[in-house]
Amino acid sequence: MPDLINDFIGLDTEYKLASGSTKRRIHLDGAASPLVMKTAIDARDALLPHYSNSHSFSHASAHVCSQAHTWAKQTILDTCGADEQYSLVSLGNGTTGVMNNIARRLTKRASEKPIVLVSAMEHHANDLPHREQTALVNAEVIHIPLVGESAQQGEIDLVALEALLKEHPGRVNYVSFSGVSNVTGIVNPVAEIVALAHQYDALAVLDAAQSAAHMSLNIAEYDVDFVAFSGHKVYCAGSPGILIAKSELLAHYPSDEVGGGVVERVDYDSVDYLNSYPQREQAGTKDILGIYSLAKVMAALQGYGLDKVQAHGVELWQYAAEQLASIQGLVVYGQTEQTRLGALSFNIEDVDHGLVAAVLSDYFGIAVRNECFCAHPYVSSMVKEALWDLDLDSVPEEQQAAMINRKRGMVRASFSLYNTRDDVDALCSALREIVANKESFEKEYDISELGEYRHKSFVVEFTL
Repeated sequence: MPDLINDFIGLDTEYKLASGSTKRRIHLDGAASPLVMKTAIDARDALLPHYSNSHSFSHASAHVCSQAHTWAKQTILDTCGADEQYSLVSLGNGTTGVMNNIARRLTKRASEKPIVLVSAMEHHANDLPHREQTALVNAEVIHIPLVGESAQQGEIDLVALEALLKEHPGRVNYVSFSGVSNVTGIVNPVAEIVALAHQYDALAVLDAAQSAAHMSLNIAEYDVDFVAFSGHKVYCAGSPGILIAKSELLAHYPSDEVGGGVVERVDYDSVDYLNSYPQREQAGTKDILGIYSLAKVMAALQGYGLDKVQAHGVELWQYAAEQLASIQGLVVYGQTEQTRLGALSFNIEDVDHGLVAAVLSDYFGIAVRNECFCAHPYVSSMVKEALWDLDLDSVPEEQQAAMINRKRGMVRASFSLYNTRDDVDALCSALREIVANKESFEKEYDISELGEYRHKSFVVEFTL
């Protein structure tokens, strides 16, 4: 098994900086899209000479691609800890497309179970689809509170979750929640949440977008009903969204997507659909190259050791939190005794998050993300007290909205398998320079009304 720590494309990518020097880019934005594992490219290259459509064994290439597709699905199920009761369906648009698919199919239960519980820390992909679909059938989404308050909110509050389930006995359709937060890296107690949902006759939907690359999902062990994640989050750009679900639930609540590949017979007056799963879910041509390369990556992660992958993530997150604590005026968001990995979000007192992110990239070659990370309610709930404390009395009324925009958000550094303590040390060193030279850096930037910082003279060169 190769050393996966170095098996990534782009580790040596260099960019010219605003200072005029050139430096290797440090990628701390894996929660959005991590670097691509070389294994994924090797897998695509191996399959491309045989590429054809699946759903057929009429010629050699179709036979090879059909076998590759079947192998890929089973391999992903195995690496996710899903047993024979589960099926896999690949869908477009990543986790977002999968969550929309789940929300649409489960509205069929809404007449008897009109309540959907969604945690308060969710990415828009695991919030808005449920809101939209419940609104169409006069059902309702209720957000599950988190432990703690404001900037110190932690994991999903199990006591509050059970209270909501008791308050709506037998009327909760499903509980949808993330295994790992894309904002704070908090790891939720998946097994306990699933058990509570089932105890009160609700289904459990797991958003594993931030989990799948960092740990074993243990789907069958936890008895999760529906699981969604994105291949591009698992070091495999260009691969599809993945839905893993209990086959009996797919049969009870079939997808509304139809077309070639899911029928037994069609004439001008009628159609007979397949009754077998997941075949009934495979309408149209699937992304054979994408799912095959994803399966190869996930098999490589399993071969490397998912326990080692998780241990690396936990250790690096903790090291980063300890080092950042030494920086004057810096606060790390989220308070919990639960394991944390992946995303770590922070702000520095009196330094706008937009300035921090821009300077890290322009002057230090460090890629982080800022603002609200497609989790506006969650981020807003953690920064609201800081916004309330803003002194706006000396700010002209026409400039107050712009000032608030500059403060509404965070900086997020997120760690992947290829990141090291050296990357964290470089981040901390750069942040100390930003704090010490805030005024000098500010002079180099124009600020939009939305709080975006754009360098006055430096632009990133586009040279592909």
